[in-house]
Amino acid sequence: SSRIMKITQTLWAAIRIILVISIVFFLLQIYTFLHDYWEYRTWMEVRLRDYLSHFPAVTLCTVDSAKYAIMSNGTRDELSSNEFTERGNISIDDFLLSCTFKGDDCDIPNDFQRIGNGGCFSFNFNFSKIRISHQFARRSGLRLHLNTPKGGGARIVVHAQGVIPLPHRFGHDAPAGFATTIGFRAKDIRRLDAPFGICRDDDIPALGSRYSQEVCFIDCAQYYLQRACGCIDPRYPYQTGRSRACDPTEDVERWSCMEEELKRLKSIAWTHDCHCPPQCAETVYQTSYSTSVLPFTVSNCSSVMNNSNKCTQFDSSSTAIVEVFLEQAHYEALYETAVFPLPRLLSDIIRNIILCLLIVVIIILTRRRNGEKKTNITVEMEERTTLNMD
Repeated sequence: SSRIMKITQTLWAAIRIILVISIVFFLLQIYTFLHDYWEYRTWMEVRLRDYLSHFPAVTLCTVDSAKYAIMSNGTRDELSSNEFTERGNISIDDFLLSCTFKGDDCDIPNDFQRIGNGGCFSFNFNFSKIRISHQFARRSGLRLHLNTPKGGGARIVVHAQGVIPLPHRFGHDAPAGFATTIGFRAKDIRRLDAPFGICRDDDIPALGSRYSQEVCFIDCAQYYLQRACGCIDPRYPYQTGRSRACDPTEDVERWSCMEEELKRLKSIAWTHDCHCPPQCAETVYQTSYSTSVLPFTVSNCSSVMNNSNKCTQFDSSSTAIVEVFLEQAHYEALYETAVFPLPRLLSDIIRNIILCLLIVVIIILTRRRNGEKKTNITVEMEERTTLNMD
């Protein structure tokens, strides 16, 4: 019996050690899970999907010969956004000779919206009508016949709907006398918000635009100018209304202050002070670009669609033709995903708690069973002792 008791004590000592090790292991596991979760690591999942693409917004800006010469010399940064959207009496009817989308004539008054102060017009800017590209071919895209200044041209920007375009930074040149072809490929990006990342999706009402990081930086720069000089840069049409625009004819001092402040902003990392994270949901359009020389005269026969046999001849030196179409039948989708999301954290912790409780229950039941055996052995020994005495 003493031998059995000794074995039992040794067994329980081993069980206690196993229990302590299990608890320590459990606590270490909990620490590891929490550490992995609080790192908020993410990874980018890339998928290729076939789809019917939403056609993007296409903004076209008229550019005269002087501005086009500046762009051709590789100093496009000298032109501000306002110089593409400057005030003027140009109308969409003067600028756009004809327009077709998927072979059908455009409803120009409803399909185009003026952007900025006058020189730019955007096709499919708002979401009032969703247009779908069913095929990746030129005939399923947008075709524009533009009336441009001789020696000038136009600036074409392919961008997401509802987002103010920046023609002085992005886009392609469509020179007079050339046919310009722009193929686009869509890329959808979905980013995670806090705590795994920082992104933003709200609109910018003061600018009349959906949020974009580039437009946010412009708004932030205007705030810097207003604080330093008491006025904002009139060369950007996206004014916030917080102050009046600087005017070189009325206040030379403020204008000089604005120019000096712009130079200073270019030399410092001022964007770090702006809360301009990337968009949570963003559609990026990657484009390819090519041009070809037009013949001396160009015929506009779009009216044939309306059962008319008349064609109009135009001098190609003051004409530009632009085609924008879907370039491929699939799109790339990038989804930012948490490496260790909250549901996984909770499931791992609950699983370890259950395992720990099972170990404790098994030990308790084993101890109770051994206690009952020990009681039975004691009773048997007492009975034997009583019989021997008798």
